[in-house]
Formats: sequence, structure tokens, C-alpha cells
Amino acid sequence: MDDKLKAAVDSVAQQYYFHGFLSREDAPFLLYRSGDYILRVAQTLEKAPNGTLLKNYYLLLSVFAAPKGTPSTLPLENRKQFVRHLVINTDNGYSLCKDKTFQSMEQLIQHYFRNAINLNDNVIHQIEENDNVVNDAKSQQLTVTDKIREQQQPSVKKVGHVTLVRGISLANWEIHHKQLDVGDQIRIEVGTSVHKGVWNKKDGKKVDVLLRSMEDDCTNSERVKDLLQERRFMKKHDINCPVILKIKGICVTRQPSFQVCEAFMGVPLNEYMRDHHAEMTNEERCAIIFCISHALYFLHKKDIIHRDIAAANVLYQKGGLSKLTSLGLSRSVKGTGVYNMKKSRAMAVRWMAPENINTLVFSKASDVYSFGVFVFEVFTGHEPYLNRSMPEAKKAIINGEIPKFPIDVPRKLARMIEKHCWTKAPKERADMEDIAANLQEYSGLELNIFAKKEDSSDPKEQKVQLVSKTGKN
Repeated sequence: MDDKLKAAVDSVAQQYYFHGFLSREDAPFLLYRSGDYILRVAQTLEKAPNGTLLKNYYLLLSVFAAPKGTPSTLPLENRKQFVRHLVINTDNGYSLCKDKTFQSMEQLIQHYFRNAINLNDNVIHQIEENDNVVNDAKSQQLTVTDKIREQQQPSVKKVGHVTLVRGISLANWEIHHKQLDVGDQIRIEVGTSVHKGVWNKKDGKKVDVLLRSMEDDCTNSERVKDLLQERRFMKKHDINCPVILKIKGICVTRQPSFQVCEAFMGVPLNEYMRDHHAEMTNEERCAIIFCISHALYFLHKKDIIHRDIAAANVLYQKGGLSKLTSLGLSRSVKGTGVYNMKKSRAMAVRWMAPENINTLVFSKASDVYSFGVFVFEVFTGHEPYLNRSMPEAKKAIINGEIPKFPIDVPRKLARMIEKHCWTKAPKERADMEDIAANLQEYSGLELNIFAKKEDSSDPKEQKVQLVSKTGKN
């Protein structure tokens, strides 16, 4: 961030309508009525002549610009088309267009309270953020303004003018950096570090939390986007399940940004098994798969598929609960029953069902298949198709070759997975309700779920205990 922009950002950081590094995708959650606005910082990635990725920062005015009569109750998906993201030039003061420059951001805001912004002005710009890499040759020829124009994404339905009406303050899921005490780092995950922390809430309560850093260094942009998508998805679909890691909010008012999670002190299961798998009992392994089966059953009841079920996405607490995490790839399949992936991206192929690889179609049935692979991983301590290259593993999955359980894995459990999870035809697989019920009967375990105390920081939060009904598996 250059010095002029940094000074501009510092000068507006205390304004109630400044939302820091809030993402483009999060803005529609806040803006409901024409004239609603927020101020935020965005970034684009560009490729330098030497091939390295460079970050460019912009100060943006995000404003809801809808036709007269548009209801404030418009669903989120329909609101997106009316949100415009306007670049504020900070080279010499603050300006949206060449002929009007202001000495402060407050003066600019006050001016557009009284005067409409002309959205058709050819010097009013929008940008596409986060994942744009400009072609090398073009990068050497275009000015910054040209690049912004090139990336412009016109609204589906435009209005020509909008007057600012209402600045929007931080939502309850946006946590200010001043409210967080960042503690010791406890582990490194893919693309992020995890810290202990304390959230000092506005009502005076102190809440222990886990903080996942989201500092985008150009090498982990995909991971940062997944963490932000996970928070949006869980809020949109009201995901509140005691065996799914709860995300309390995000902290993006400055960098590094954080995903703020419940203080569940489990460790990534794949890392734990790497060092301790030989010490684990079958009872412990059954408890793990029992918890995750109920997490998936909860999601599937809401017509949600996870799409990334693996030990790396499970937090394990020795002698206690396991929780499912990483809902960044989760999608709703309500109505259609399937999700068609249109844009290729890196995924955990070894855990995928045959139809995922062949057609990029995902469903509850493909989650069931992946859950079976997860069970194999838990009981063997290693990923499937371990000694095969990725092309060999893909070919084996497509041909219907399933992982082979070792002889020391309980036969009843192995047959259950082979019969109910790994049929090549998706329609022949069991659903997660039946699988969770079968695992409950097999393991003799159950989840006791009850509300937390009235003074809990979250009235919806639940407490859960894993208990044995029989004392044996």
C-alpha cells in the first residue's frame, strides 16, 4: 500500500462506516436500501514482468444503487446485482471523479448526501478484487485506470444515479481489532496460523476464542477466500451444530485479518494421527467417525453438502469430541440435489467419489462416499491410495477400485462402509441418517446436547458431551 493511500486509510479508520478489508462478497450482507454505503479497502493481484505477483490496494465506496421502489427485504442473491464498488482516488485529496476533489472523506460523503453520484460517468470505476492476475504483456502497456476499467463488472440492472443516505456500521459478525487480544500461536494450518485469543465484547464479557490468521501474501489467496466463504456460508444457512466448529465472526478492520472461532482446543486429526495413530484404540477411532457422521447428517438435513471430508478438516480432542471444520467448499443442493462445479480448482482427489472426477457433479451421495474414505483414513492412519501417483489414484477411483481395509480393522465396520458408502452408483449408497444411526448402534455412543448457561456469550450456543451407553464397542 503506497504512502498516500495508507495515510488516507488511517484518516478514515475511525469512521463508523469504515469496514477495513471487508471482501466484495460480504458487502451485500450489509446493504439493503438504495443509498446504503460502506467504506472499505480492496486489493487486486497483478503479475509483474518478472512473473512475481504484486498486490495493489484501493479505497472503495460500496453503495447500494437500486431502482426506486426496490424493497429492503430483497433476498441476498438479488441484492448483489445492485451493489456498486466505486474507487476513491487518494492521490490529491479524495475524489470519485476528476472535477470534484475534497480535502477529507467526510467532505466527500457530505457532498454526495446532497448531490447524486453519476454512476454513468466514465471516470467512476469498479474493480474485481482478490483473484485477478493481469496478463504480462498488457500489464506493461496499461495504466492503472485502464486496468480498473478492464476489470469492471457491470451490474445486471443499473441505475444512473444514487445519493448517499445511510452509512452502515460494523455488523455483529464483524469484530474490531481493538476487541481482540491475540495470544500465543498454537499451530500452523495450511495457509494460516492459529492463535489463542480473547474477544472483549461490547457488553463487557470476555470470550475465549481461536483466531485463524488470514494475511494474504499472494501465495495463499485461495485459502483466505475459503475462510471468508466459510463464514458467509455458515451465517447464511444458520449452521449451529455442536460437532461443527462454530465461527463467531471475522476481524478485518486491519491486517492481519482473523477468522474468529469458538475456543475448541482440538488439533487437526491428520497431524495427530501422524504421530499417535499406533496409540489410538478402536474405541477412540469409533468416537471420531461417530461425531463426524452426525455433523454430516446435520448438514444433509439442511440440504448442504460438505465436499471436503478428510482428517485434515477434523479437529480432534483426545478422550473427547471431534468437530468438522472447513466449510469453505460447502454448497446448498436444495431443489436440485446436486452441485455442478463450473470452475476448476485444487481439491482432495483421493477422497472424491467417481462421479466427482468424471463429471464434477457433487451430491449428498458423493459426501457419503468421501465419508467412507475418511473412515478408512481414521482406521489406517494414512490417506487412501498411498503408494500411487495422483493419475494412478484417479484412474483407480474412476474404475471403481475401492480402498482395502487392513485385516486389523473390525470386519463389521469395514463391511458397513463397503456396502453403504462405496457403491459406484450414487443412488445405491445409504444416506447419512442411516449411517449415523448404524454407527451409534455399533459404537454404543450418543451425543448429549443441551443449552449453555444463560450468561453464555451466544444464546444459541450448545454444549455437547460424548457418552457411552454400553461401555464398549
